[in-house]
This record gives sequence, C-alpha cells and structure tokens, in this order.
Amino acid sequence: SQSLTSGVTAKIAYNAETFDTNNTFDSTTNFRFTPSAGYYQVSWGTYCYATGTSITTAWTNLYKNGGAYAQGSEYVGSALNEFGSVGSALVYLNGTDYLEVYANIVGTTPLILTGASSTYFTAALVMR
Repeated sequence: SQSLTSGVTAKIAYNAETFDTNNTFDSTTNFRFTPSAGYYQVSWGTYCYATGTSITTAWTNLYKNGGAYAQGSEYVGSALNEFGSVGSALVYLNGTDYLEVYANIVGTTPLILTGASSTYFTAALVMR
C-alpha cells in the first residue's frame, strides 16, 4: 500500500505492470505514462482506505503534464473508512506529453491499497 498524508494531494505510485507493450510507462521513478503521439482511452481506479476513523473526502484526478485534466469519482461524507474512485478520459498526447494520477484523501492514516484489482491505470491507443 501507499501511505498518504491526510488532505495532501499526492501522485499515485503505480510500481508494477501487468504488461507494457511499448515500454511507455515508468513504474520505477516518475510513475507516469509517456507514449507516442495519438488519442488514448485512459481509465484508472483507486481503492482508498483510512485506518481508525472514516474518510471525509476522497478523490482522484488524471493529470496531463503536471496539471489536472480529468476528475475521477469523489466522495464527500463522514461514514466510510474505505472508498473506490474511478475515472476515464479520452486524451490526445503529442509524443512528449505525460499522464499521472493523483489522489487526495482526508482521514486518519490514509492509504492507497495496491493490487491490480484495487488500484490500476490503463491506456489504449485509439487513433494516431
């Protein structure tokens, strides 16, 4: 799992790959997707957890070149200690553009739980 600081936006460190046919995802240093030019269908999912008390706010966003691009699902409430955020976007990337996913969880000792079924990032080339 990846520990977060409550209320602080942090990049999700996707550090494992199921497959990466063009070696376009950095899973060791920058945790970002930098493919060749084209339109990509991107999806992400994040399983958020807070120990002790409940999550009061949680969200994930897709970032393009360091800035927010698309928002994933968001939770604002007071009765959960776990939450799943998902998102999807069609994105044009020019060959030097990169994508990352960020999360923000407000709760006691927030975590991003790992495992391909819990926290994932996918991208597929739709058109060049």
